Amino acid sequence: MNVYHTITLARKHVGNGAAMESSARFCLSDAITALDAGAFDNAKERAIKSLAYSVGIYHADYKRAIAGSDVARYDGKSALLLQSITRNMPIVQF
Repeated sequence: MNVYHTITLARKHVGNGAAMESSARFCLSDAITALDAGAFDNAKERAIKSLAYSVGIYHADYKRAIAGSDVARYDGKSALLLQSITRNMPIVQF
């Protein structure tokens, strides 16, 4: 997925009432600024981060956005690590 599609997808999910909505908006703003500056890789990374905040790393749209990117290789490992850590931890509610 190219940077334009990734930003469009992130924009679609911002405002969905997620707990980290302000962070999602901030990342999307960074992505648009980077795109305007011609920093396409940085723009895509920030749009992907926005998706992570707005829909989570297990959402189908997030997975589509990271497919084939460096983020996919990193997040694949971190997601497995997160699963193994959280299996043995109690869920804390605030």
